[in-house]
Amino acid sequence: LNRAGDILAEPVYDGGGLFGPGSNGLACVTLGNKVGAINRNGDLVIPLTEGRDLQFEWDGMSLEPYADIYKISHADGSLSYFSAEGKWLGNRSWLSSYGFVGASAIVKSEEGWNLLSNSGELLLDKWYDTAYSDDKGCIFWDGDVRIVTDENGQVHSLAVYENDDLIMKRWWD
Repeated sequence: LNRAGDILAEPVYDGGGLFGPGSNGLACVTLGNKVGAINRNGDLVIPLTEGRDLQFEWDGMSLEPYADIYKISHADGSLSYFSAEGKWLGNRSWLSSYGFVGASAIVKSEEGWNLLSNSGELLLDKWYDTAYSDDKGCIFWDGDVRIVTDENGQVHSLAVYENDDLIMKRWWD
């Protein structure tokens, strides 16, 4: 039901939640062990998917909710991201994520860590062994090579270490 009392969806779901922020805000619905989301017209936008929770994603910098990105937490601990249009972001379940900060999220798959844009594109051309985010940006490293990127995947610095000693560093504007 909406605030006017109009039925938005036939009562085929076990449960549901509140609509998220923005004009594209969706509401979570559950059916058995599956979660999905409907729009304000009652259309199923994010298809019912095995999962234990669906929520809109929060921006780690502004602490404001994204109106267009939703996260499904799966029973096995993995997670998936969807757009408000129901498009999978990255077309997979991620093993881990630091969540979205600005326009991207650091995500982990079986291959390693990468940077996922809010449109679902992987921004780095390779996978890294380790990653984290801090006030300097997104930091990725693979063995003795470390890079720092901004939220758009633009590399700002590269450092090469040998036996934990810095042997080369380069910065870009």
